[in-house]
Amino acid sequence: MAIREKLKVARSPVKKSAALGAGLTRRFTVLATPKMLRQLQKKAAASGVSKGELIRRAIDAYDPSAAEGEAAVEALLAEIRQGAIAANRALDEAEEEVSRTREYFGAKRAAPAERA
Repeated sequence: MAIREKLKVARSPVKKSAALGAGLTRRFTVLATPKMLRQLQKKAAASGVSKGELIRRAIDAYDPSAAEGEAAVEALLAEIRQGAIAANRALDEAEEEVSRTREYFGAKRAAPAERA
């Protein structure tokens, strides 16, 4: 799950940790492009939190092992797509066979009875 999806789940107000209130936090500088800053502002506003709170939530939500899970999901999706393609191909072939069979028996019914 992408971080932005995890952040959507965390829209409800979150109590600030005791560390924030007790002055145990530290400031740091993050370099970002203007586009990233605009995105940060929009996402923070949409979530109703400050930019700093959004970054804290993103840090809390980040799970490096999730990248492995995402890769596994992508691989599984690729297999599902291939399976769907193969299933559709088999259905097309089956429909063609049914059509040929109906034509065959339709022609037999339309022909005068030769065995009588």
